[in-house]
Amino acid sequence: MSKTILTSVSTLALIAAVPAFAQNNTSTVTQSGTAQTAAVGQSGSSNASTVTQSGAYNSGTVDQSGSNATSTILQSSTASSAANGGQASVTQTGNGASSLVTQSGTNLNAAQVTQDGASESEITQNVGRNEAEVVQGGGDGNSSVINQNGIGNGVGDALNGAANTGVSQFGNDNLSNVNQDPSNNARATVAQTGDGNDSDIQQTLAVTGGDNTTAAVSQTGTGNVSSVAQSARENDAVVAQTGDGNLSAVTQTGAGANATVTQNGTANDSSVDQADSATADVTQSGQQNLSQVDQSAGAAGAGATVEQAGGTNESQISQSATSVAFVEQIGDNNYSTIAQSASGTQANVSQLGDDGTSDVTQTGADNQANVNQLAGSSLANSLILQSGTGNTATVTQGGAGNDSDVLQAANDSQADVTQLGNSNISLVDQASGSGHSATVTQNSNSNISTVTQNGTGNSAVVTQGGGI
Repeated sequence: MSKTILTSVSTLALIAAVPAFAQNNTSTVTQSGTAQTAAVGQSGSSNASTVTQSGAYNSGTVDQSGSNATSTILQSSTASSAANGGQASVTQTGNGASSLVTQSGTNLNAAQVTQDGASESEITQNVGRNEAEVVQGGGDGNSSVINQNGIGNGVGDALNGAANTGVSQFGNDNLSNVNQDPSNNARATVAQTGDGNDSDIQQTLAVTGGDNTTAAVSQTGTGNVSSVAQSARENDAVVAQTGDGNLSAVTQTGAGANATVTQNGTANDSSVDQADSATADVTQSGQQNLSQVDQSAGAAGAGATVEQAGGTNESQISQSATSVAFVEQIGDNNYSTIAQSASGTQANVSQLGDDGTSDVTQTGADNQANVNQLAGSSLANSLILQSGTGNTATVTQGGAGNDSDVLQAANDSQADVTQLGNSNISLVDQASGSGHSATVTQNSNSNISTVTQNGTGNSAVVTQGGGI
Protein backbone atom coordinates (compact mmCIF):
# COMPACT_ATOMS: atom_id res chain seq x y z
CA MET A 1 0.00 0.00 0.00
CA SER A 2 1.23 3.46 -0.83
CA LYS A 3 1.92 5.90 1.96
CA THR A 4 1.04 9.57 1.89
CA ILE A 5 2.73 11.86 4.38
CA LEU A 6 2.39 15.62 4.55
CA THR A 7 4.94 16.82 7.06
CA SER A 8 6.04 20.17 8.34
CA VAL A 9 9.07 19.88 6.07
CA SER A 10 6.93 19.75 2.93
CA THR A 11 4.79 22.59 4.26
CA LEU A 12 7.87 24.72 4.85
CA ALA A 13 9.05 23.92 1.36
CA LEU A 14 5.77 25.18 -0.03
CA ILE A 15 5.98 28.32 2.06
CA ALA A 16 9.52 28.97 0.86
CA ALA A 17 8.40 28.62 -2.76
CA VAL A 18 5.40 30.94 -2.37
CA PRO A 19 6.08 33.48 0.37
CA ALA A 20 2.85 35.44 -0.33
CA PHE A 21 0.78 32.55 1.01
CA ALA A 22 2.72 31.96 4.21
CA GLN A 23 0.26 30.93 6.93
CA ASN A 24 2.50 29.81 9.83
CA ASN A 25 0.83 26.41 9.98
CA THR A 26 2.60 23.49 11.67
CA SER A 27 2.18 19.78 10.93
CA THR A 28 4.14 16.91 12.45
CA VAL A 29 3.61 13.33 11.26
CA THR A 30 5.44 10.34 12.75
CA GLN A 31 4.75 6.90 11.30
CA SER A 32 6.18 3.49 12.03
CA GLY A 33 5.06 0.09 10.80
CA THR A 34 3.26 -1.24 7.73
CA ALA A 35 0.82 0.23 5.21
CA GLN A 36 0.10 3.50 7.01
CA THR A 37 -1.34 6.61 5.38
CA ALA A 38 -1.44 10.16 6.74
CA ALA A 39 -2.74 13.21 4.90
CA VAL A 40 -2.84 16.66 6.51
CA GLY A 41 -4.24 19.68 4.71
CA GLN A 42 -4.25 23.03 6.46
CA SER A 43 -5.47 26.40 5.23
CA GLY A 44 -5.54 29.69 7.07
CA SER A 45 -3.06 30.60 9.76
CA SER A 46 -1.67 29.22 13.00
CA ASN A 47 -3.13 25.77 12.49
CA ALA A 48 -1.34 22.83 14.09
CA SER A 49 -1.71 19.13 13.45
CA THR A 50 0.13 16.19 15.03
CA VAL A 51 -0.38 12.67 13.71
CA THR A 52 1.50 9.81 15.37
CA GLN A 53 0.89 6.29 14.08
CA SER A 54 2.60 3.09 15.11
CA GLY A 55 1.79 -0.51 14.21
CA ALA A 56 -0.19 -1.72 11.21
CA TYR A 57 -3.18 -0.75 9.03
CA ASN A 58 -3.48 2.72 10.52
CA SER A 59 -4.73 5.69 8.57
CA GLY A 60 -5.21 9.35 9.42
CA THR A 61 -6.73 12.32 7.63
CA VAL A 62 -6.81 15.85 9.01
CA ASP A 63 -8.31 18.69 6.97
CA GLN A 64 -8.33 22.07 8.70
CA SER A 65 -9.50 25.35 7.21
CA GLY A 66 -9.48 28.67 9.00
CA SER A 67 -7.20 29.76 11.81
CA ASN A 68 -6.02 28.52 15.20
CA ALA A 69 -7.27 24.97 14.71
CA THR A 70 -5.54 22.14 16.54
CA SER A 71 -5.89 18.44 15.77
CA THR A 72 -3.95 15.57 17.35
CA ILE A 73 -4.41 11.99 16.18
CA LEU A 74 -2.51 9.25 18.02
CA GLN A 75 -3.05 5.71 16.81
CA SER A 76 -1.21 2.65 18.06
CA SER A 77 -1.63 -1.05 17.27
CA THR A 78 0.62 -4.05 16.70
CA ALA A 79 1.07 -5.91 13.47
CA SER A 80 0.87 -9.26 15.23
CA SER A 81 -2.55 -8.68 16.82
CA ALA A 82 -4.24 -6.01 14.74
CA ALA A 83 -7.38 -7.14 12.94
CA ASN A 84 -8.08 -3.85 11.22
CA GLY A 85 -7.28 -1.10 13.63
CA GLY A 86 -6.97 2.62 13.41
CA GLN A 87 -8.60 5.00 10.92
CA ALA A 88 -9.35 8.55 12.01
CA SER A 89 -10.68 11.47 9.98
CA VAL A 90 -10.93 15.00 11.36
CA THR A 91 -12.33 17.92 9.37
CA GLN A 92 -12.43 21.33 11.04
CA THR A 93 -13.72 24.50 9.40
CA GLY A 94 -13.80 27.81 11.22
CA ASN A 95 -11.60 29.37 13.83
CA GLY A 96 -10.20 27.81 16.93
CA ALA A 97 -11.54 24.27 16.54
CA SER A 98 -9.71 21.57 18.48
CA SER A 99 -9.90 17.79 18.18
CA LEU A 100 -8.00 15.02 19.95
CA VAL A 101 -8.41 11.41 18.82
CA THR A 102 -6.53 8.64 20.62
CA GLN A 103 -6.88 5.05 19.43
CA SER A 104 -4.74 2.34 20.95
CA GLY A 105 -4.33 -1.42 20.76
CA THR A 106 -5.96 -3.54 18.10
CA ASN A 107 -9.23 -4.49 16.39
CA LEU A 108 -11.68 -2.26 14.55
CA ASN A 109 -11.15 1.23 15.94
CA ALA A 110 -12.57 4.09 13.89
CA ALA A 111 -13.22 7.77 14.59
CA GLN A 112 -14.60 10.63 12.55
CA VAL A 113 -14.90 14.23 13.76
CA THR A 114 -16.39 17.05 11.68
CA GLN A 115 -16.53 20.49 13.25
CA ASP A 116 -17.72 23.81 11.82
CA GLY A 117 -16.93 26.56 14.29
CA ALA A 118 -14.79 26.85 17.40
CA SER A 119 -15.69 23.58 19.08
CA GLU A 120 -13.94 20.88 21.11
CA SER A 121 -14.00 17.15 20.51
CA GLU A 122 -12.14 14.37 22.30
CA ILE A 123 -12.41 10.70 21.34
CA THR A 124 -10.53 8.00 23.24
CA GLN A 125 -10.86 4.41 22.06
CA ASN A 126 -9.04 1.32 23.28
CA VAL A 127 -8.90 -2.36 22.39
CA GLY A 128 -12.19 -3.59 20.91
CA ARG A 129 -14.52 -3.17 17.97
CA ASN A 130 -14.97 0.55 18.59
CA GLU A 131 -16.63 3.26 16.53
CA ALA A 132 -17.22 6.96 17.07
CA GLU A 133 -18.65 9.80 15.07
CA VAL A 134 -19.05 13.47 16.06
CA VAL A 135 -20.56 16.26 13.97
CA GLN A 136 -20.57 19.79 15.39
CA GLY A 137 -21.64 22.50 13.02
CA GLY A 138 -22.78 26.06 12.74
CA GLY A 139 -21.74 27.39 16.13
CA ASP A 140 -19.04 27.90 18.69
CA GLY A 141 -18.19 26.47 22.07
CA ASN A 142 -19.62 23.01 21.48
CA SER A 143 -17.88 20.13 23.23
CA SER A 144 -18.10 16.38 22.69
CA VAL A 145 -16.26 13.71 24.67
CA ILE A 146 -16.46 10.03 23.76
CA ASN A 147 -14.57 7.36 25.72
CA GLN A 148 -14.74 3.72 24.66
CA ASN A 149 -12.79 0.80 26.04
CA GLY A 150 -13.17 -2.80 25.00
CA ILE A 151 -15.77 -5.32 23.80
CA GLY A 152 -17.31 -4.09 20.58
CA ASN A 153 -18.45 -0.62 21.59
CA GLY A 154 -20.18 1.72 19.18
CA VAL A 155 -21.57 5.24 19.24
CA GLY A 156 -22.33 6.02 15.60
CA ASP A 157 -21.46 4.25 12.37
CA ALA A 158 -18.10 5.88 11.91
CA LEU A 159 -16.60 6.14 8.42
CA ASN A 160 -19.23 3.92 6.86
CA GLY A 161 -21.54 6.67 5.66
CA ALA A 162 -24.64 5.39 7.44
CA ALA A 163 -27.31 7.69 8.85
CA ASN A 164 -26.61 6.67 12.44
CA THR A 165 -24.59 9.65 13.60
CA GLY A 166 -23.24 9.26 17.09
CA VAL A 167 -23.19 12.92 18.15
CA SER A 168 -24.56 15.90 16.24
CA GLN A 169 -24.52 19.39 17.73
CA PHE A 170 -25.72 22.59 16.07
CA GLY A 171 -25.62 25.83 17.99
CA ASN A 172 -23.37 27.23 20.68
CA ASP A 173 -21.94 25.92 23.94
CA ASN A 174 -23.55 22.49 23.74
CA LEU A 175 -21.93 19.63 25.65
CA SER A 176 -22.10 15.91 24.93
CA ASN A 177 -20.39 13.09 26.78
CA VAL A 178 -20.69 9.43 25.79
CA ASN A 179 -18.91 6.74 27.80
CA GLN A 180 -19.04 3.08 26.80
CA ASP A 181 -16.50 1.44 29.06
CA PRO A 182 -17.03 -1.42 28.85
CA SER A 183 -20.06 -2.37 26.77
CA ASN A 184 -20.94 -4.72 23.95
CA ASN A 185 -23.08 -3.74 20.95
CA ALA A 186 -24.14 -0.53 22.67
CA ARG A 187 -25.50 2.34 20.59
CA ALA A 188 -25.78 5.99 21.49
CA THR A 189 -27.03 8.91 19.43
CA VAL A 190 -27.10 12.54 20.51
CA ALA A 191 -28.62 15.41 18.51
CA GLN A 192 -28.49 18.88 20.04
CA THR A 193 -29.76 22.03 18.36
CA GLY A 194 -29.67 25.35 20.16
CA ASP A 195 -27.44 26.75 22.86
CA GLY A 196 -26.13 25.48 26.18
CA ASN A 197 -27.65 21.99 26.03
CA ASP A 198 -25.98 19.17 27.99
CA SER A 199 -26.17 15.44 27.33
CA ASP A 200 -24.41 12.69 29.27
CA ILE A 201 -24.68 9.01 28.32
CA GLN A 202 -23.03 6.25 30.34
CA GLN A 203 -23.28 2.71 28.95
CA THR A 204 -21.18 0.44 31.12
CA LEU A 205 -21.73 -3.30 30.94
CA ALA A 206 -19.69 -6.06 29.32
CA VAL A 207 -21.68 -9.18 28.47
CA THR A 208 -20.53 -12.04 26.26
CA GLY A 209 -22.79 -12.09 23.24
CA GLY A 210 -23.76 -8.44 23.58
CA ASP A 211 -25.83 -6.32 25.87
CA ASN A 212 -27.70 -4.57 23.01
CA THR A 213 -28.15 -1.33 24.91
CA THR A 214 -29.43 1.76 23.10
CA ALA A 215 -29.73 5.41 24.09
CA ALA A 216 -31.03 8.27 21.94
CA VAL A 217 -31.08 11.88 23.10
CA SER A 218 -32.53 14.78 21.12
CA GLN A 219 -32.42 18.32 22.51
CA THR A 220 -33.75 21.44 20.82
CA GLY A 221 -33.73 24.77 22.58
CA THR A 222 -31.62 26.32 25.31
CA GLY A 223 -30.22 24.95 28.55
CA ASN A 224 -31.74 21.47 28.40
CA VAL A 225 -29.98 18.74 30.40
CA SER A 226 -30.22 15.00 29.84
CA SER A 227 -28.52 12.19 31.73
CA VAL A 228 -28.75 8.52 30.73
CA ALA A 229 -26.99 5.82 32.75
CA GLN A 230 -27.33 2.21 31.57
CA SER A 231 -25.58 -0.68 33.30
CA ALA A 232 -27.66 -3.71 32.30
CA ARG A 233 -28.29 -5.57 29.08
CA GLU A 234 -31.04 -4.76 26.60
CA ASN A 235 -31.74 -1.34 28.06
CA ASP A 236 -33.48 1.20 25.86
CA ALA A 237 -33.75 4.92 26.60
CA VAL A 238 -35.18 7.65 24.36
CA VAL A 239 -35.13 11.27 25.51
CA ALA A 240 -36.55 14.14 23.42
CA GLN A 241 -36.43 17.66 24.83
CA THR A 242 -37.85 20.73 23.09
CA GLY A 243 -37.90 24.08 24.83
CA ASP A 244 -35.73 25.65 27.50
CA GLY A 245 -34.34 24.47 30.80
CA ASN A 246 -35.82 20.98 30.79
CA LEU A 247 -34.15 18.29 32.89
CA SER A 248 -34.27 14.53 32.32
CA ALA A 249 -32.47 11.75 34.18
CA VAL A 250 -32.81 8.09 33.22
CA THR A 251 -31.05 5.39 35.25
CA GLN A 252 -31.38 1.77 34.13
CA THR A 253 -29.77 -0.95 36.26
CA GLY A 254 -32.19 -3.76 35.44
CA ALA A 255 -32.08 -5.89 32.31
CA GLY A 256 -34.76 -5.16 29.73
CA ALA A 257 -35.70 -1.72 31.06
CA ASN A 258 -37.36 0.67 28.63
CA ALA A 259 -37.82 4.42 29.13
CA THR A 260 -39.20 7.15 26.90
CA VAL A 261 -39.15 10.78 28.03
CA THR A 262 -40.65 13.60 25.96
CA GLN A 263 -40.45 17.16 27.24
CA ASN A 264 -41.97 20.18 25.50
CA GLY A 265 -41.96 23.48 27.29
CA THR A 266 -39.92 25.15 29.98
CA ALA A 267 -38.21 23.91 33.14
CA ASN A 268 -39.87 20.51 33.24
CA ASP A 269 -38.16 17.84 35.35
CA SER A 270 -38.33 14.09 34.81
CA SER A 271 -36.57 11.30 36.69
CA VAL A 272 -36.83 7.62 35.76
CA ASP A 273 -35.07 4.92 37.80
CA GLN A 274 -35.47 1.34 36.59
CA ALA A 275 -33.97 -1.67 38.37
CA ASP A 276 -35.98 -4.32 36.54
CA SER A 277 -37.49 -5.06 33.14
CA ALA A 278 -40.15 -2.37 33.41
CA THR A 279 -41.46 0.30 31.05
CA ALA A 280 -41.82 4.02 31.71
CA ASP A 281 -43.31 6.65 29.39
CA VAL A 282 -43.23 10.29 30.50
CA THR A 283 -44.60 13.22 28.48
CA GLN A 284 -44.34 16.74 29.86
CA SER A 285 -45.58 19.94 28.25
CA GLY A 286 -46.08 23.31 29.82
CA GLN A 287 -43.73 24.55 32.51
CA GLN A 288 -42.20 23.46 35.79
CA ASN A 289 -43.84 20.04 35.88
CA LEU A 290 -42.13 17.32 37.94
CA SER A 291 -42.32 13.58 37.36
CA GLN A 292 -40.55 10.83 39.29
CA VAL A 293 -40.84 7.16 38.32
CA ASP A 294 -39.11 4.57 40.48
CA GLN A 295 -39.37 0.96 39.31
CA SER A 296 -37.31 -1.09 41.74
CA ALA A 297 -36.27 -4.74 41.80
CA GLY A 298 -39.35 -6.94 41.58
CA ALA A 299 -41.14 -4.61 39.15
CA ALA A 300 -40.62 -6.87 36.13
CA GLY A 301 -43.41 -6.24 33.65
CA ALA A 302 -44.53 -3.05 35.38
CA GLY A 303 -45.65 -0.08 33.35
CA ALA A 304 -45.83 3.60 34.25
CA THR A 305 -47.26 6.37 32.07
CA VAL A 306 -47.22 10.05 33.00
CA GLU A 307 -48.77 12.85 30.94
CA GLN A 308 -48.39 16.37 32.28
CA ALA A 309 -49.58 19.64 30.75
CA GLY A 310 -50.12 22.98 32.39
CA GLY A 311 -47.79 24.15 35.12
CA THR A 312 -46.20 23.08 38.41
CA ASN A 313 -47.81 19.65 38.49
CA GLU A 314 -46.05 16.86 40.38
CA SER A 315 -46.32 13.10 39.94
CA GLN A 316 -44.55 10.37 41.90
CA ILE A 317 -44.86 6.69 40.96
CA SER A 318 -43.19 3.90 42.90
CA GLN A 319 -43.49 0.30 41.69
CA SER A 320 -41.90 -2.78 43.25
CA ALA A 321 -44.18 -5.43 41.69
CA THR A 322 -45.88 -6.18 38.40
CA SER A 323 -48.31 -3.27 38.26
CA VAL A 324 -49.69 -0.55 36.00
CA ALA A 325 -49.89 3.15 36.77
CA PHE A 326 -51.29 5.99 34.68
CA VAL A 327 -51.23 9.67 35.65
CA GLU A 328 -52.74 12.53 33.65
CA GLN A 329 -52.31 16.08 34.92
CA ILE A 330 -53.73 18.80 32.68
CA GLY A 331 -54.43 21.65 35.09
CA ASP A 332 -52.05 23.51 37.39
CA ASN A 333 -50.53 22.77 40.80
CA ASN A 334 -51.79 19.20 41.01
CA TYR A 335 -50.04 16.52 43.07
CA SER A 336 -50.27 12.75 42.60
CA THR A 337 -48.49 9.89 44.29
CA ILE A 338 -48.90 6.20 43.47
CA ALA A 339 -47.18 3.43 45.44
CA GLN A 340 -47.64 -0.15 44.21
CA SER A 341 -45.96 -3.04 46.02
CA ALA A 342 -48.26 -5.94 45.08
CA SER A 343 -48.74 -7.72 41.79
CA GLY A 344 -51.73 -7.23 39.55
CA THR A 345 -52.49 -3.73 40.81
CA GLN A 346 -53.66 -0.89 38.61
CA ALA A 347 -53.99 2.82 39.34
CA ASN A 348 -55.42 5.52 37.08
CA VAL A 349 -55.29 9.16 38.12
CA SER A 350 -56.71 12.00 36.04
CA GLN A 351 -56.34 15.54 37.36
CA LEU A 352 -57.91 18.06 34.99
CA GLY A 353 -58.54 20.86 37.47
CA ASP A 354 -56.23 22.90 39.68
CA ASP A 355 -54.63 22.37 43.09
CA GLY A 356 -55.80 18.77 43.36
CA THR A 357 -54.17 16.06 45.46
CA SER A 358 -54.35 12.31 44.90
CA ASP A 359 -52.68 9.59 46.98
CA VAL A 360 -52.99 5.93 45.97
CA THR A 361 -51.25 3.16 47.92
CA GLN A 362 -51.72 -0.47 46.89
CA THR A 363 -50.11 -3.10 49.10
CA GLY A 364 -52.57 -5.89 48.32
CA ALA A 365 -52.75 -7.86 45.10
CA ASP A 366 -55.17 -7.36 42.21
CA ASN A 367 -56.55 -4.02 43.36
CA GLN A 368 -57.72 -1.23 41.07
CA ALA A 369 -57.95 2.47 41.88
CA ASN A 370 -59.45 5.21 39.71
CA VAL A 371 -59.30 8.90 40.57
CA ASN A 372 -61.00 11.51 38.38
CA GLN A 373 -60.65 15.15 39.36
CA LEU A 374 -62.69 16.91 36.73
CA ALA A 375 -61.93 19.99 34.66
CA GLY A 376 -62.94 23.07 36.56
CA SER A 377 -62.46 21.44 39.94
CA SER A 378 -60.14 22.89 42.55
CA LEU A 379 -58.62 21.85 45.85
CA ALA A 380 -59.85 18.27 45.48
CA ASN A 381 -58.29 15.72 47.82
CA SER A 382 -58.44 11.96 47.34
CA LEU A 383 -56.86 9.18 49.38
CA ILE A 384 -57.12 5.50 48.43
CA LEU A 385 -55.45 2.81 50.56
CA GLN A 386 -55.88 -0.78 49.37
CA SER A 387 -54.28 -3.46 51.58
CA GLY A 388 -56.77 -6.22 50.84
CA THR A 389 -57.04 -8.12 47.57
CA GLY A 390 -59.33 -7.83 44.58
CA ASN A 391 -60.78 -4.42 45.50
CA THR A 392 -61.93 -1.59 43.26
CA ALA A 393 -62.20 2.05 44.22
CA THR A 394 -63.43 4.88 42.00
CA VAL A 395 -63.45 8.53 43.07
CA THR A 396 -64.87 11.35 40.94
CA GLN A 397 -64.52 14.92 42.17
CA GLY A 398 -65.79 18.20 40.73
CA GLY A 399 -66.53 21.49 42.43
CA ALA A 400 -64.17 22.90 45.03
CA GLY A 401 -62.67 21.67 48.29
CA ASN A 402 -64.01 18.11 48.23
CA ASP A 403 -62.30 15.43 50.35
CA SER A 404 -62.55 11.65 49.87
CA ASP A 405 -60.88 8.81 51.77
CA VAL A 406 -61.31 5.18 50.72
CA LEU A 407 -59.75 2.49 52.91
CA GLN A 408 -60.01 -1.09 51.71
CA ALA A 409 -58.47 -3.73 53.98
CA ALA A 410 -61.24 -6.16 53.08
CA ASN A 411 -61.22 -8.37 50.00
CA ASP A 412 -63.24 -8.30 46.78
CA SER A 413 -65.01 -5.09 47.70
CA GLN A 414 -66.09 -2.05 45.71
CA ALA A 415 -66.29 1.65 46.56
CA ASP A 416 -67.65 4.40 44.33
CA VAL A 417 -67.53 8.03 45.47
CA THR A 418 -68.86 10.99 43.45
CA GLN A 419 -68.51 14.56 44.75
CA LEU A 420 -69.84 17.32 42.50
CA GLY A 421 -70.64 20.01 45.04
CA ASN A 422 -68.33 22.00 47.26
CA SER A 423 -66.58 21.27 50.58
CA ASN A 424 -67.92 17.72 50.89
CA ILE A 425 -66.27 15.04 53.01
CA SER A 426 -66.56 11.30 52.44
CA LEU A 427 -64.99 8.37 54.30
CA VAL A 428 -65.45 4.79 53.14
CA ASP A 429 -63.76 2.24 55.38
CA GLN A 430 -64.11 -1.36 54.26
CA ALA A 431 -62.14 -2.65 57.20
CA SER A 432 -62.48 -6.42 57.12
CA GLY A 433 -64.32 -9.29 55.54
CA SER A 434 -65.18 -9.43 51.86
CA GLY A 435 -67.73 -8.68 49.19
CA HIS A 436 -68.69 -5.18 50.33
CA SER A 437 -70.21 -2.45 48.18
CA ALA A 438 -70.38 1.27 48.98
CA THR A 439 -71.71 4.08 46.80
CA VAL A 440 -71.55 7.69 47.94
CA THR A 441 -72.94 10.61 45.91
CA GLN A 442 -72.62 14.19 47.15
CA ASN A 443 -74.17 16.76 44.80
CA SER A 444 -74.62 19.74 47.10
CA ASN A 445 -72.36 21.57 49.53
CA SER A 446 -70.76 20.85 52.91
CA ASN A 447 -72.02 17.29 53.26
CA ILE A 448 -70.33 14.66 55.41
CA SER A 449 -70.61 10.91 54.88
CA THR A 450 -68.99 8.04 56.78
CA VAL A 451 -69.40 4.40 55.76
CA THR A 452 -67.76 1.56 57.72
CA GLN A 453 -68.14 -2.05 56.61
CA ASN A 454 -67.06 -5.27 58.35
CA GLY A 455 -68.14 -8.85 57.84
CA THR A 456 -69.34 -10.21 54.53
CA GLY A 457 -71.40 -8.85 51.68
CA ASN A 458 -72.48 -5.50 53.12
CA SER A 459 -73.95 -2.82 50.86
CA ALA A 460 -74.34 0.90 51.48
CA VAL A 461 -75.75 3.70 49.32
CA VAL A 462 -75.49 7.34 50.41
CA THR A 463 -76.94 10.22 48.39
CA GLN A 464 -76.65 13.78 49.64
CA GLY A 465 -78.17 16.65 47.65
CA GLY A 466 -80.33 16.33 44.59
CA GLY A 467 -78.33 18.69 42.43
CA ILE A 468 -76.64 22.08 42.27
